[in-house]
Amino acid sequence: AKLAAGVLDEKEADNLLFAMLGNKSYAAVLPYLKDRAETRGGEWLFGYAEAARALGGEALEGLLAFLDREVELIDAGGAARALPVIARLADDIGGAWDAVYRENLVKLGRMDDLRAYLSLRAARPDLPAEDRRALVFALLELGDKPAAEKTLLALAAGQGPDGDDVRRLYSLWGPRPGPAAMEWMERRARAAPSAAARAAWLVKMVELGGRERALALMG
Repeated sequence: AKLAAGVLDEKEADNLLFAMLGNKSYAAVLPYLKDRAETRGGEWLFGYAEAARALGGEALEGLLAFLDREVELIDAGGAARALPVIARLADDIGGAWDAVYRENLVKLGRMDDLRAYLSLRAARPDLPAEDRRALVFALLELGDKPAAEKTLLALAAGQGPDGDDVRRLYSLWGPRPGPAAMEWMERRARAAPSAAARAAWLVKMVELGGRERALALMG
């Protein structure tokens, strides 16, 4: 009632809106959050997105229309004030929002931010393996070999020496893997569940130039 009556100054109104948002009074605060998101941006964008997503329906459609307009502003060279909200949607929902966020980072020339986003997303164990593999290739295209390798190592954790992701690691490492790669294979050999599995890892180590390490393990 106080908000509608306009008896509060700006600071008092803002504090009341934050309190109501914290109490999840989404329907009551939505129009005020939308107005502030459009005129002031910043943290109000997150409040508006939170309320609209919680309410769904027309409220969510309004948020999506607002974000579409913001993306058009980015296309026209305008400010990217809604980008943090799009980033949150990309992280939470993925799908089309993931693509929109990536595209706009490229348009803005924020390649370091893109690499950081892809790296963090690729490290998420809750994402499907195929999605994480696609992120590996995206990271490699951006020249972030360490992040791509880290993701492949996680994906290959339960695979034998001929597993698909292990083979991708071999390609990444080249014909003569470095010490860290050899140490990883050695650990896999030591932890192998059977003599046959251990032997398979040892053979692969020999093939890739780790003959001395393999012989030491045999001894």
